[in-house]
Amino acid sequence: MIFSNKTHSKLALSIALSLLIASPFSYAQEKGKTDTNNSANKSKEETSQKSKKRKKTESGYYNSFMEPQETEQAEANNKEKKPHEEGYYASFTTKRELPYAAVPIEPTPIHVPKVEPAVPIIPIPAVTSPATKQPGWKDNIGETGSITTTRHITLAREFTKNGQYSLAKRHFIEAVRLSPDSYDYAIDFYRASMKAGDWAQAANTLEKLILNVPTRQKEFYADYGKSLFENKDYDKAIPVLKKAAGAGKNLEQVHKNLLNIYLMQSNSDLAAVEYEQILKLNPNNADIHSDYGTMLWRMDKLPQAIVHYKTATRLKPLDAKIQGNLGYALLYAKDYAGSVAAYKKAAALNPSDRKIQEQLKFAQQQQNIAENQ
Repeated sequence: MIFSNKTHSKLALSIALSLLIASPFSYAQEKGKTDTNNSANKSKEETSQKSKKRKKTESGYYNSFMEPQETEQAEANNKEKKPHEEGYYASFTTKRELPYAAVPIEPTPIHVPKVEPAVPIIPIPAVTSPATKQPGWKDNIGETGSITTTRHITLAREFTKNGQYSLAKRHFIEAVRLSPDSYDYAIDFYRASMKAGDWAQAANTLEKLILNVPTRQKEFYADYGKSLFENKDYDKAIPVLKKAAGAGKNLEQVHKNLLNIYLMQSNSDLAAVEYEQILKLNPNNADIHSDYGTMLWRMDKLPQAIVHYKTATRLKPLDAKIQGNLGYALLYAKDYAGSVAAYKKAAALNPSDRKIQEQLKFAQQQQNIAENQ
């Protein structure tokens, strides 16, 4: 196409005008983008500077490590949750580890030293079933008709012989459970129970023996009465002990048990009878003479009391207590010379006893008063 000069001039003018009109809008758009970028950069720098000034414990410390949108969302979540609730720190874990938390220290276990038994315990088979035969045993049905029961009885007797009465009692109890109608080993059983201090078990076993072995009743009354006495079953013990006294077995023990029961019941008259019975059996028992003298003095029988005190000092002259008892009784009887002599012996035997020294001094004063009258 061929343009004329006039046409060419109009076309050039039109293009120039269009370029002039479009330029202001393009410049404004470019300038707007530059300002936006500068503002964003400045905001990031300010946030970073603020975060540097914050401490780890302050709110917003971790926000500088997150994108703006994530920071806003994390702040919103933290406003809804409390520090002790689950998820409170969840928004920080993608960019930063949690603050340091001390690892709980496990308590150090206390060392308990092993305590060795004072007396070595002999290994024994299980009480409920001594199934294995011990070395040197010859298994037989024995007196009970049962191999297992016989093993228990054999073990119980071995423990009794070794002084292990509680272990012996356990095996006897198991033997009774297995063979309740056998009484041949019951004597060993009640004796082991008495040695172990199990007076109730001893009394129970003796009661069965007396009922089921009537031909041997008399020999069991004394131990049966003692077991009842030690078990503090006094009302039941008295008639049994009287039967034992009539049977003539262990008479001194029987009368001592009766004496103790009557003393605890404050029955002085019956106690005096038992003192007399014991002194008939053993007239040289100095302690019984002294104790009997004290009871007679309480019964206002001072002359009889002095007789027994003098007998006691003759039988046991090196006993300061008995000498002091005699001196006190003679002082009340106004035998001041005898009282001083007895107190001097007591003081020589026990010079550290201040009470004896004071009583000796008082007896001497009374003697001087009586001599000067």
